Formats: sequence, structure tokens, C-alpha cells
Amino acid sequence: MDFESAVEYLKSFQSFEDKELRRVDYYRFGLGRVRCFLRDYEVDYHKTKFVHVAGSKGKGSVSTMVAEYLSAMGRKTGLFTSPYFIDVTESFWVDGVTISKKEFVLMVEDLKKYIDGVGECALTYFELLTVLVLKYFSEKKVKYAVMEVGLGGRKDPTNVIHPEVAVLCRVENEHAAILGDSVGEILGEKMGIIKEGVSVVVGHQSEEVLRLVKRRLVTWEWPVVYVDGAVSGVGGGQVQRENAAVARAVLRMILGDLDLEFFGNVMKGLKLVGRFDARKIKGKTVVFDMAHTVASMQNLVDTLGGEFEGRELVFLLSFMKDKDVEAMVNIVEEVAGKVVYVNSHEERGVDYGIDGLEAFNKELKELKKDQVLVVTGSHFLVGKILKNLL
Repeated sequence: MDFESAVEYLKSFQSFEDKELRRVDYYRFGLGRVRCFLRDYEVDYHKTKFVHVAGSKGKGSVSTMVAEYLSAMGRKTGLFTSPYFIDVTESFWVDGVTISKKEFVLMVEDLKKYIDGVGECALTYFELLTVLVLKYFSEKKVKYAVMEVGLGGRKDPTNVIHPEVAVLCRVENEHAAILGDSVGEILGEKMGIIKEGVSVVVGHQSEEVLRLVKRRLVTWEWPVVYVDGAVSGVGGGQVQRENAAVARAVLRMILGDLDLEFFGNVMKGLKLVGRFDARKIKGKTVVFDMAHTVASMQNLVDTLGGEFEGRELVFLLSFMKDKDVEAMVNIVEEVAGKVVYVNSHEERGVDYGIDGLEAFNKELKELKKDQVLVVTGSHFLVGKILKNLL
């Protein structure tokens, strides 16, 4: 089995990366079958100390910041984030080193042998990927593992863990067709990662969400920290500075104390792929950002204005059908010198009739030195272009 065959085998199980997830699919998910599979497959993940991170925006950044600091401090640390941009090996690492393709293939071969022996498997692609991640961390004997929720929280397969700290990053009205028709329902799904005996860190929230969170945690008997403010000296704009403040609060929960100077140095050296990811390509400035909600798009536009003041912004945009496309378009068109709408996903994306990669190559070729090309709106678009740049 080669790497491509291993990925293809995993995706032969129901995958919602390539198919639109419906509410009926989501409510069919159950943690019980994942726990049973982990037990029968003899994955001993209970010795690991977990940090579990949910939210609409910022959870990937916060997860990475926490894991990078723990690793830099000499604690053997694993990190699981999603979605990936280039290939699935990006999704999990130990002490900053991603799983190799060879290791991944060996793990999938072992998984396949087990499933063939059992005779059937009802788990989805992402559930099986979560199993492999927990097995990898167990085999590597990591002390800490930071797990980013894939979707929602309550029914997400990562929720089989019992963490030291549960983290709630910014919650927005997203995936309404799956998670619920109101921000309260969506919040309820994401707060499903909060379990008895677990400390909680609540990141920056809107007034409405913060009010709802405090109401639900008013009788909580374990430590709760509500984060306010930001950390200076962190790149990527105000949002990343706020994410760093959340990460710092999480680390204090875990370690009890924090070397602020060392934390600052770790954050300065941190490069997050696809998150205000500014690059020079053929001598021209390109920014990749996976903003796909109204608030994250506004934050991106504000950060661009601060970082590239006086330069014309050329946007390459792609959106998924379940997003608030009109509101995001309005935000972009207020500041853009030019906007090009493109396709990035055949089934789940809005059809603009223009191939994203072809449009990127054209716009990059025509881009002037005083312009900035911004690729955003969908991680599928960002990933497609980054993969082509390798």
C-alpha cells in the first residue's frame, strides 16, 4: 500500500470532506461506537493529558500555540488539527514533526488488517482518522495532546477524550443547517466538550454568546477563566494576538505558571499555514487566509488594512454553499480594488464557473508590485493553490 492508496482506503468509508454533511447525518453520529472501536482495537489513550479546543474561529491557532509552547518547554506533545491544506499528514504531529507518509501507511495497513479481521466497520473517515491519531499519540507516549474539534463538539469523534482543559474559542452562527438554527443551539453543540471535573477557558466572544456561556456555567464547580485582552508581539493581526491570550490562559491552567518571555519568543517564531499566511511568490505579495465566516472575514480585512496600508488589494474568493456569502462579499467589496470569484469544490462550493487555480496563476502574473493578492473564503481554495505551489 502506498500513501495515496492509504488515503483512498480511509476515504472509502463515509467522508464528508467531499460530500455535503446534512443534519440527519450529524445526528446519526455517536461517540459510543468510536469508544467501542478504540477499546476493541486496544488503543490506550487514557494515560495522555488532553487539551480539547472547540469554537467557530481561532481553534486551530490556539491549539497550535498551546502545543508549540508545551513542546518547546520539553513536554512531549502531540497536536491534532483539521482541516489540512496539502495532505493528511499535516493534521497531526509530535513535538513539531508531522507523521511521515511511511508511518501513516503502516498505521493504515494495520487498521485495514484489523477491520478485515472483524469483517465490518461502521465508522466514518474522520472517526477512523481520530482513532489513528489517538493510537499514534499513545504509541509515541506523548505526555500532552492538544485536540482540535472537527465539527461542533458534542458529537465530534474527538469528544471521546476526557481533557484536563476544555477551550471554547469564538463561537459564531455557522453550519446552521447542521448544528442548529440559532447561535444558542450552535453554542450548545460546541459546549458539549465540557465535562464534569474539567477546567474551562472561554475565549473572546460576542456579548450575546458570552451571556449565554456564563448562564450555562453559572453553577460550574470547576475552574473557569474568561479571557479578555490580547498579547503584544504576535504576528497576524489583532485576532492572532487575542488567540495568543487564550493560549496563555490555557497554559496557565495546565502548568500553573508561565514564562512570559519564553512564551513571547515561541509565538514570534510561530508560522501558521493558511492563517494570515503572507508570502513572496515570484517577487509578489500573496496572503492566504482561510476566513470563512463574517467575523473572520472582517478581521482579515482589518488586518490587511493595517499590514498593507496604501496598497491595492486583489481578492481571489471562493465560498461554500452553507456560508453567509452575501455578508462576506459586502465586507470584501468595500476595500478591494478587484475581486475574482472562483470555484474550489465541485459539490459543496458556490459555482462561479472559473477554476480557482487557473485564476490564481492569471492574477499572480498580472499582479503589480504595489498590489497584494489575497486568497480566501474557503480552505479548499487555499489548500488547492498551496499544494500546487509545492
